[in-house]
Amino acid sequence: MFVNEHLLTVASDKKTLSMYGREVCKKLRDFGFAGKEEFVQKELENLMHEISKPLPRPHVSGKIYRGYVVGGDPPLAEALAIVISKLQECKLVENLDVLLV
Repeated sequence: MFVNEHLLTVASDKKTLSMYGREVCKKLRDFGFAGKEEFVQKELENLMHEISKPLPRPHVSGKIYRGYVVGGDPPLAEALAIVISKLQECKLVENLDVLLV
């Protein structure tokens, strides 16, 4: 699975955020996202369940023509940001804007 291969690290039978995930969380703190890394890691482990839930449509001022509007409360917001940024880095998703709300 993408999350296990790219976003989590297993050490001593315990999963933790990868260095990449920790770096994204660190950068998001500058924008007011303060989810604890261990909670973000748990959200990543359960991501398929989390994204299968109905999502509210946030009001967005401005226009986003192509891409994603993602969000939620921490730590889910951070987990989604980590996944999408890694997909972009791996060139699996290109030329799409991402608005994290």
